[in-house]
This record gives sequence, structure tokens and C-alpha cells, in this order.
Amino acid sequence: MKAMVVSPVGGRVPPARGIIHNTLGTRRDLEAEEVAAYLSKLRSLVPDMPRKRKLSKLEVIQRVIEYICDLQTTLEETNIHNSDNLTSKSTTRQPLQPLLNATTGSTSVSTSITAVAER
Repeated sequence: MKAMVVSPVGGRVPPARGIIHNTLGTRRDLEAEEVAAYLSKLRSLVPDMPRKRKLSKLEVIQRVIEYICDLQTTLEETNIHNSDNLTSKSTTRQPLQPLLNATTGSTSVSTSITAVAER
């Protein structure tokens, strides 16, 4: 079976005879370029990445993992803090109905209800 090359126009064309195609090397080159592009993007996204010296791929990955862990910890602490504030506010907050009765006087409310019922 002969190797087929994908044409940029959209069809498949057979490779030219007499030309040695190193598709494995080309594929590796493309993958290496893609990995380099993703590592560069990661370097730009992580704020504490040193800009003056070149980091190895392993160092970039380690720093990205540390940054993601820091973000997760911060998010969890924020969620815990917010849920504590919500529960403390909800336990100290008084319902509105008893406050209305206390300020207007419950006897006047019950008197007006009795008067309406008698009519």
C-alpha cells in the first residue's frame, strides 16, 4: 500500500516518485513545535515564571502544577470563608415577621383582624 499525502486543497495525492519522504521525522518536528508552543503559552499564563532565564520543560510543568494547586487552595479557602459568613449571618438574622409585629404592636394587628371578622 502506497502512502498518501493530504493536499492543502482537500484531496489525497500520491507521493512523487524518486523523492524520499521522512514522514516520521516531519511528524516529530511538528509535535515538537506544538509542544514548544503550548509550553510558551503556559509560561505566559503563570505569573511567577522567571522571564530572564530559560526553564526546562520539566520546570515549566512543575511550576504550572504548583500554580494550579495554589489556585485550588485559595478557591477552597474562599469558599469556606464565604460559607462561614453565610451561616453566621443566617443564624444571627432575625425573621422579618416578628420584627414587624414588635414595631407595630401585635395587639393592633389582632384588633384590626377581629374588627374585620365582626363586620
